[in-house]
Amino acid sequence: MKRRSSSVSSFVLVISLILTAGGTLLVWRLFPIPFGRLFEWALTGAIVGIVLFLGALAFMALRSRKAWLKAAGSVPVLLALTFATAGIILKTDYRLLPGMTYRYGLTAEEWQEDVRFFAGEFPRRHPRLYEMVDRERFEAAAKSLEERVPGLSETEIKDGLYRLAALPNDAHSYPNIFTHKLDWHSLPFKMWLFGDGVYILDAGREYRGLIGSRLVEIEGVTMREAYKRLRPALSHENEFGWKERFLYPLCVVEFLEAEGIASDPGRIEMTFEIEDGTRITTGIEPHHYVPVIYWSSLARVSNDTPYVITNDREDNWRFEYLEDSGTLYLQFNACLRENGEEGIEDFVARLGEWVEQNDFERFVCDIRANGGGDAYVSRQIAELVIGSGKIDRAGRLFVLTSRRTFSAAVMFLSLMENQTKAVIVGEPAGQGPFFCGEPRPVALPNSGLQINVSSHYNRCSLFEDGRKYI
Repeated sequence: MKRRSSSVSSFVLVISLILTAGGTLLVWRLFPIPFGRLFEWALTGAIVGIVLFLGALAFMALRSRKAWLKAAGSVPVLLALTFATAGIILKTDYRLLPGMTYRYGLTAEEWQEDVRFFAGEFPRRHPRLYEMVDRERFEAAAKSLEERVPGLSETEIKDGLYRLAALPNDAHSYPNIFTHKLDWHSLPFKMWLFGDGVYILDAGREYRGLIGSRLVEIEGVTMREAYKRLRPALSHENEFGWKERFLYPLCVVEFLEAEGIASDPGRIEMTFEIEDGTRITTGIEPHHYVPVIYWSSLARVSNDTPYVITNDREDNWRFEYLEDSGTLYLQFNACLRENGEEGIEDFVARLGEWVEQNDFERFVCDIRANGGGDAYVSRQIAELVIGSGKIDRAGRLFVLTSRRTFSAAVMFLSLMENQTKAVIVGEPAGQGPFFCGEPRPVALPNSGLQINVSSHYNRCSLFEDGRKYI
């Protein structure tokens, strides 16, 4: 009987190793697009394989005559339980993860307390709130939301709080939506708003055939109408900034529900127009927010990926000499102090040394993907440009911008506009030269929701001319 148990355990070990190895290899290959039935099966197979392997090890150890092996058998048991629990959580509800500070299922009174708390903290913490939104309007909106709470769903209450935060149209005062703590769901698309509509740039594995198509409607609601309905949901400071931010709520099912655009969160009817003009309507299954937000926003992409793909680039900053055109090209992607092992001071010194030792026809600084960060980094690079006679030349210095140029990148852009001979080329930036920044999170006492609130007013130009963009 013991020999038979040993044979069964050995068989389970072999099967579990095959499952683990095959599932893990497939997950690794599919991880760049982490959704679809094949990915889910591979992930499930890998987790089941690991659990079976640990279970077989535990069984063999616990049946051993040696006391130390019996004691050691508890370790794989605990690990197996941990992996099994993690798999169930990933499959069902991320809110079960340990360390979650967000609470769900609050009473109306608890939500009303959260609304009152935020309505008091926002003006206390924000440096210029009542210069950006009329006090009576803000207080009336807060009171109205508090009174309507008993008749609203949890999704609608959150949407109401986000609308309250967006009233001053301060782009740095916005909810923390990039977190697993929100058990949200998202459409598996990367989109971009061009002049003639919203196009699918990339898609989950099961919807690859839609890449390149134009999104026409979501459950009968046109993109023009969705653009209008979703606008109050997230703060923005100009039309270009809203073109950028519009795509976030457009993909998140909970935002679509709150604004009456989607009715069934499990399946969203969407109409697309393909290249030949044919329109097709299909039901799209949303995925959990975490893998989608990783794939669509957080995963880094190669430096030369088209700029409509909004993910961060591999390098925060880099330069190269384009010999064919005599161009020294600086790609300034993020205002962060380190890029791998190199600090910004070392990078600026290396770039400055190259400039001194080489000749070039023009200097192009590309900040189209730069969403900001540390103002210190902006000044480091700006001072190199401003102080260099070889770079700062009329008709030879160019700065490339887009709707994604934001925050500390706008500080850099303003320095280039005011203190150099730069020609600015591209889409206007998502902010003007005067804006509030340095957001600090405000955690609501009952729900745990976090809403960032600006703490400082930035003056980034010589003249306060009221421009909303550069």
